[in-house]
Amino acid sequence: MNEVLTSTNIKGVWPQVLATLVSSSFSICFGSSIAYTAILIAQLKNEFKPITDDEASWISSIGSPLMVLTSGILILIVDAFGRLNSLRLMIAPFILGQILIATSTNLSMLLVGKALSIGVSVAFPIISSVYITEISLPSARGLLLSFKPVIISFAMLITYIQGKFFNWRIIAYIIGIYAIVVFLLSMLVPESVLWLSSKHRKSQAAKSAKWFGVPEVVDVRPNNSKLKLSSFQKPTFYKPIAFITGFYMFQELSGTNVIFINLITFFDDFGTKYDPFTISIYLSSAKFFMNMCNSWLMSRFGRRSLTMFSFLGMAIAITVSATFTMMVNKGGTSYQWVPPVMLIAYVVFLNCGVMFMPYLISSELCPGRIRGAAQSISFAISHVMTFIALQLYYLLKKHCTSWYIQYYFGAMALVGVFYSYVFMPETHNKTLTEIEDYFWSHSNYISAQTVKKNQEKNVLLKTNQFNC
Repeated sequence: MNEVLTSTNIKGVWPQVLATLVSSSFSICFGSSIAYTAILIAQLKNEFKPITDDEASWISSIGSPLMVLTSGILILIVDAFGRLNSLRLMIAPFILGQILIATSTNLSMLLVGKALSIGVSVAFPIISSVYITEISLPSARGLLLSFKPVIISFAMLITYIQGKFFNWRIIAYIIGIYAIVVFLLSMLVPESVLWLSSKHRKSQAAKSAKWFGVPEVVDVRPNNSKLKLSSFQKPTFYKPIAFITGFYMFQELSGTNVIFINLITFFDDFGTKYDPFTISIYLSSAKFFMNMCNSWLMSRFGRRSLTMFSFLGMAIAITVSATFTMMVNKGGTSYQWVPPVMLIAYVVFLNCGVMFMPYLISSELCPGRIRGAAQSISFAISHVMTFIALQLYYLLKKHCTSWYIQYYFGAMALVGVFYSYVFMPETHNKTLTEIEDYFWSHSNYISAQTVKKNQEKNVLLKTNQFNC
């Protein structure tokens, strides 16, 4: 479908930025929840009655099944109630989860709270991506969507710093306060013009358009307001979802979320002399810095080149880290600085593309009439992959040393390079209509480029024949 914002009128830019910042702020809850898991596991392992690896496995992965359920629920509510209202609806169960964690008296109560808070928090980046996609100009979409990873990484950094100084119960309360603040901020911005128009709410759409400083008239393709089963049987749905599934698989199996969810204990297994809580702050600082740079990277480079560069850098960094971790554990004490440095390098490369790219492009790839539903389905897939990757990690941890696990992550990242090269479409500076039209005709990027070159040759040949 066509974008709401087709004018380059500068008056529409600052309202887009404000709306993006507010909607992205909900993702503070998501980023804090991810970092909090690592802190919780590490602190519980150091308590008077430490948790076992099996219990740690459940704490780290308990939210994944509920994340899948949340993603399914979002299919029903995002298009029915609107983007902003859906964000607000998820705040109450998130806060309840944080209260259960902070006041838990046993593992079962803690697991229920953890499942609820992190399971619901996945809704925030999903819905905000749909909202930002619909309110942004094509030329600004990549920049505005990159705000969300910056906010997530900032939330993670602050939470890791808190983990070094505060007890896990206090941190749970602090995260709950964040949720209340972002809920109140959301009252400052209007709903997407596109969603309001698709629901034929003309007066509200007019007010929203006036707030954003854009035309009221929105080009909406037929049946945009209705979510039909036939929309899910078209190549514009199943081709993007098939690609996203593969991307999430290699993203997760290369260690992306496994490392951050278990960051403190993961680094502690390296066997170096460095404090894992301090290293977690360095790593989250690197993540935050790279996400600050992503706005520039997104405006200068294509999605494909960033993703392949990111996967390749990850593969090299974690492989070097694995090699020197092995040397350290076999007596090479002079090399202890190499694994943490290489882990920081891994995080830098990870956040050049692989960490945020599937979340960004999943909001671009599917048509507007099913964008909310497709975004929910893609996130459900990602959390199934996260659950599998976490369980596999704890299984490997029982039978393998830390460096072999790192070699495994490196191998998966290398396969991710080839997968991205063959299958990833380029969406940089493309309108949503152009992206939709791509999937009607093509299944992978290589064949699409071959067809394009052949068409250009035929045009050139016909031109030469005509001139002759």
